[in-house]
This record gives sequence, C-alpha cells and structure tokens, in this order.
Amino acid sequence: MRYARGPQRLGLELKPPESDTIDKLDPVSASALHRLLATHRILPDLPTSVALSAFARIEVTGSEEHARAQTRAMLTQAALFHAPDQLVVAVLTRPESLMEWDWVKWLPHAQSRREADAAGPRRLICTDLDELVSLLPGDLSERPRFGPSSSPAAPHIVVVLDNVFVPVGHSVITEDGVLGMTIIDIPDRWEELADESRVRLHLDGELGSKQVRVAAVVPRQEPIRGFADQMSIPVAEAAARRLAPMYAGEGPVREDALTKSTELTDLLGIGDIYSINLERTWRPRPPRDRLRVPIGVGADGSSVNLDIKESAQQGMGPHGLVIGATGSGKSELLRTLVVGLAVTHSPEILNLVLVDFKGGATFAGMAGMPHVSAIITNLADELTLVDRMQDALSGEMTRRQELLRASGNYASLRDYEKARTSGDAPHLKPLPSLLIVCDEFSELLSAKPEFVDLFVAIGRLGRSLGIHLLLASQRLEEGRLRGLDSHLSYRIGLRTFSAGESRSVIGVPDAYELPAVPGLGFLKPDQSSLWRFQGGIRLRSAEGPGPRSRRAIRRCPPRGAPFQRRAGRLPAGDRGAGGGGSGRSRRGRRPEREAQRLRHRRRRHGRTRSGRPPGVAATTRRAGHPRPAVPRPRGRPRARTHLAALAELRAAPVPPRHH
Repeated sequence: MRYARGPQRLGLELKPPESDTIDKLDPVSASALHRLLATHRILPDLPTSVALSAFARIEVTGSEEHARAQTRAMLTQAALFHAPDQLVVAVLTRPESLMEWDWVKWLPHAQSRREADAAGPRRLICTDLDELVSLLPGDLSERPRFGPSSSPAAPHIVVVLDNVFVPVGHSVITEDGVLGMTIIDIPDRWEELADESRVRLHLDGELGSKQVRVAAVVPRQEPIRGFADQMSIPVAEAAARRLAPMYAGEGPVREDALTKSTELTDLLGIGDIYSINLERTWRPRPPRDRLRVPIGVGADGSSVNLDIKESAQQGMGPHGLVIGATGSGKSELLRTLVVGLAVTHSPEILNLVLVDFKGGATFAGMAGMPHVSAIITNLADELTLVDRMQDALSGEMTRRQELLRASGNYASLRDYEKARTSGDAPHLKPLPSLLIVCDEFSELLSAKPEFVDLFVAIGRLGRSLGIHLLLASQRLEEGRLRGLDSHLSYRIGLRTFSAGESRSVIGVPDAYELPAVPGLGFLKPDQSSLWRFQGGIRLRSAEGPGPRSRRAIRRCPPRGAPFQRRAGRLPAGDRGAGGGGSGRSRRGRRPEREAQRLRHRRRRHGRTRSGRPPGVAATTRRAGHPRPAVPRPRGRPRARTHLAALAELRAAPVPPRHH
C-alpha cells in the first residue's frame, strides 16, 4: 500500500568497469563516472509503499488533519488496486468524527457480508467496537496470531482506529495482532516504538502546506523518509463513488440445477402422488411422446427425457445400458424410470418385466402396479429360475411373432398398432410394448454365460416386436457382451469405478470424474451427443393419505380376473367395492374389505389377531431360553409408501391381460 514519495535505490546494480591504476586514469573521465554512479544509484520521488501483510499495526502520528489525509490516501490507493474479495475496509471512530469518514460508505470494500439493512449490505463504519466486530467476516475470531512468515489469509482486513479506546485483551483488536488483519491507528499520543510488528508513519509539516514530510520508523532500523501522500475528503469521496458501481458483488447465489432437489411429480406435472388422476395421465399420447419420460434435470434446469423408441420414430432406443458404481444412484434412477413410465402410460401401451439378479430392493413395492407382468428377484440364490425366465422371455418373443403373423402378416408392432387404432382392423386387441429392466446383468452373465444369446436375440428382434431391453450393472465387462454391445443404442453413465469403464460406456472418462452425488451422470442418446443430468429423483415426500382419502382411491380388480363393464346401475355389492357407489353400504361388501375393517378394529382396541399389542413381535425360544419381545417398528419406509400408493392408484377400466 503506497503512503509517500521518496528516494529509492535503483533496482539494477551499477558496477564500474575494471580500469588501470589511478595514475593512468583520465581525471575528467574518472570524475564523470563517479558522478554517474552517485546520481543514478538513488532515484528521487518514487512511490514508497508498505506491505500490509508484514505489519500488524500501522501508526499514523502527527497532526490530526495530516494523519487523516494520509489515511484517506492509503485507503483509496489500496481500494483501487485490490478487489473487494481481497480487501475489506472498516472504520471505528468517535461520534463527533463520523463525518470525516462518511465517504468510506461508497467503497464496495466497506460492505458487510454478514448483515444488511434497507439500503443493502451494512457499511463497516461504526462508533461501537462490538457492533463493528459483528459486521466483520465471521472467520476473524478463528484466525491465528499475527506472524510475518505465515501464509496470508483472505480477505485481508484493514481496520482504521481514529483516536478511539480499545480495551486491553480484546479478542479481535489485540496487541499481538491477528493474521490477515492490519490496524491503521491514528492515536492522540504515542510512545517509543519497540514492537517489530508495528511501523510508525510520523508526519511533520505545517497545516495547509502541500509538502508534508513523513518518516517510516521501524525498531532498530534507519527511518525511510519522503513526502507523505495527502488526500482531501472531496477527492476521496469522488474516487469511492467511481468504484461503487464497478463491483459485481456476490448477490443472490444462483442455485445449480444439478444439485438442487427436484421432485418427479413436478417433472411429470401431476402434483401430489395421492391426488393423481390416471384418466388424465393415461390418456392417448401423440406418437412422438409415446414411451418418452423425464428421468432428471439438466444443467439449465430443464427436464432430461429418455425416449426408448427406436431412432426411426425419433427415439433413442430401443435398447440401452446403465452403468453406475456403488452409491451412484443407479437403483434410484431405475425406480424413477419405471414409476415415470407407469404414471404416464396405461397398461394397454406398456408392460414391464423387472429383473434383479441380486437382492430385490431395487423394485420393491412395484409388484402391485398393473403394468408389471413379472418381478424376478434373488436369482443368485436360485439359478434354476434363470432357465425358467429364459424360457418365458423366449416364449414371449415367439408369441408376438405368431400374433403379428396371424393378425395380418404385420411386419412390426408399429404397423399392428397403426391398423388397430386407425379403424382398418378394429377386431385387433391391444398389444402393449414390453420393457425388460434387468439390474446386475453382469452378475447374471457371470452365472449363466449362455443367457447372452437371449439378450442378443431380443436386441435383434425386439425392434419389430415391441420388446425393449434396459441392462444395468455396477461394472461393464465388454468380453461378456459378445455382440450385444452393437444393439445398445443409448447409454447412461453414472459415476464409474475407473476411467476405462466410463470410456467404454459413454466414450469419454468424464463419468469417472463425477463427484460423489447420487444420480449425477451422463446420457448419451446417440454417437454425437452427451448430456449431463441429475437423475434418480424421488417422489414428493408427503405423508400418506388419511382414511377419508383412501376410501376415495379407486382400485383395479385382482390380477387374473378380467374387468367387465356393466351397463346401467351396478348391484350394491359392486358399488361398495368401488364400482360406482359410495362404498358405505355393508351389504355385498367384499371379503377383503371386511378383513380390512376387522384389522382396523383390532388395532383401534390395541390388539392384533394373535392377541398381542400392535408393534410387538412374537417371543421365540432358542436353546431352551426365552428371548424378550422386541418392539417392531410400525409403518413402511417412506420410499415404499410412495410406491405402494402408486400401486393403489390404478384406474378402473383396465383391459384383461392376454397371454
């Protein structure tokens, strides 16, 4: 920070050339060389500065008018050469001297980052020490003691003390100093300087004179003398006003769309999941929006949609791949996709086969949805079920081929649906598309390598049969795919274990460099595009519906029983079951409704069917010793409650399932 003009030693070292003995030198030339060296080794009237980080306190002594003018010049020069993120300026003065520092309010460096008033951030100009400390950066009390060799702290804080009293032992304005803070003290009296962490700028000059001499005094060193910088209040205020509009402060922080929480219900435009109207969400969609569902949000906040149709229908499919390491949000992304498709497509349009080779938590709670033809889990424990699943999927492909051939030799499901919906063949029954979601397919291929042949067959024939395949795993072993890789159109890469896996999935190592944020990944819809998105979005965290709202939910008939439309008024039993009556009549009540009413009555009286209080597990005996009863937590996990609610929200007109 500049404080004066004075003589400075030249930065270059001037060395005289080697010459002969003095009796051989020309006296005139030797005298000229001596004058040259003496003149240019010291240059006059150069800016003289003091390093703020080198001193904890700068005392400006002399007359009050000269000391304040000197401090105004130093503050203005420091503000001109340092951004507000690097330098903070604060003033503590007496009430009668407050107008001397009113110009500081225009400096963007004098704005508090902690408190604001009606005019914006509060200005760091105070007459009370405790008030000033509350406005300074919050980490000031945690900074260590001052040390010249310590690493600098940011932002550097300059506090001006204009003839004020600071109590001894104050936690912020200390005698030893604080790292990253410099005190500019204008005292009314001063003593001999002995602390090496302080420098004194002593001003000597007549009042009103333009030339004021200054001497920079440091203990045990020669004073550095010069002419002090002086600045009036109008000039300082003009400079501060010029700086005021140039600072682009922090202001409102824009929330990153990839990190903010977004609900799936908001993306789908359905509001609360318990008040969903499936007659509206399941209505026929244009061909361009069929099998298209949002799975997350992009960097600009817009929804990122996954379209599993084939590219000929402006889609990304028909088959895809999802790779994500442990904790990357892969399971949540799959649940988002399945729930989104089930909400926006009726069972006449889409059916689902959900496969989880290990565990089964990925698709827990989805068995009740009418779209789900089968949920196959824990295949790792029963490998015989893998062969049965292979036979079932092969049989479904054969059935669809025979159905298209028998219905009129249609080349694809698209031609079949076009003939059915256009009225050319009204006798045709709906043939929904089939999405097979297989989680941990790498483990499946490790246990049953021959299963890849079925995947390849689906990849080759699924385009025309309306069968879509989505494979998900934690790792990608390309050696096990054996030709399947060419059929996987779109790729989703969440955080991967290695850069090589990321490069195999999306072509670049960016997925390996993703932060540990669940659901954050890349979608590669084709060979030339790569979209970053935040997926794996949960449903709205709302409490479950009460008894009144549950009575208003319409239920589907049980699986396997075809739904029959009845003309005219329904019998009392059907109305009570949800077919169109109020549901309050006890006549003709369904057996399951009676059982539900009975269970509710037992819970209300504090007893279950077994006679135990609710929430208490049975007592089992082990090796002849009784084990105390352990309270079992009541209620389902929140995520499963959403899925269970979605399973209950099935519209009445569901067509019979044909196999």
